[in-house]
Amino acid sequence: MKIHILTDGEFTGYDSVRLSVNCYLISYADQNILIDTGIGNNSFFDTDKYSVKYPRKLLTSIKDHGLGPENITKIIYTHLHFDHSNGSFDSDGKCIFKNAKHLIQETEWMRFLNCDSDIRKNLFLNLYESGNMELIHGSACIDGKIKLILCGGHTEGFQYAKVNINGQEHIFAGDIIPTVWHINNGNSPGIDHDIEKTFEIKREILESCISNKSLLYFQHSSMTRSSRIVRYGERFKTIKI
Repeated sequence: MKIHILTDGEFTGYDSVRLSVNCYLISYADQNILIDTGIGNNSFFDTDKYSVKYPRKLLTSIKDHGLGPENITKIIYTHLHFDHSNGSFDSDGKCIFKNAKHLIQETEWMRFLNCDSDIRKNLFLNLYESGNMELIHGSACIDGKIKLILCGGHTEGFQYAKVNINGQEHIFAGDIIPTVWHINNGNSPGIDHDIEKTFEIKREILESCISNKSLLYFQHSSMTRSSRIVRYGERFKTIKI
């Protein structure tokens, strides 16, 4: 099993904070699994609210590993915010990863249908009707290798992933701990569905990282994209590996 960090450029949010967009490719046997798909080269989001640099790089990053969109077998969405899922579609709104099963928590799917814009609903409804979407009901294990933990917090149906490779645990916490800065700080106001729940989950993940010497991945960091975690007084910090 191999893990590759795929870069998908940067964007600036409504709070003027510039963030990198990282996705993950996990390969084993005949499986090539993506965790999130970034923003993509389309404009299916609020262009007045977010500033996005084009072209995006996900497909190029996949190609760098000798693969094409047709080789992706599964896509795991931590949640369906645009910077984690729009990269599944081209500029015409057509699904890019046609051979992949798209895995979404049912709770997240229902939240999405009730909250997001009509143009994004249509994209994902087409995906659902194609039969290429699979709704997950709570925490699950994919192929006996990738653990998905339904935790909520950032969104009602947010999930994060764990993988164990040769005794080393890898944790993909997504927007629960999006950057190194967020290890000891919370998300901007209005970002999380449940601020207290997000803080609780973050603490659990960080404590687990220390206890199990896990490798934590930061989905919106541009410099430190993964690191071990240690306690430094009352705070947490990263250490080089």
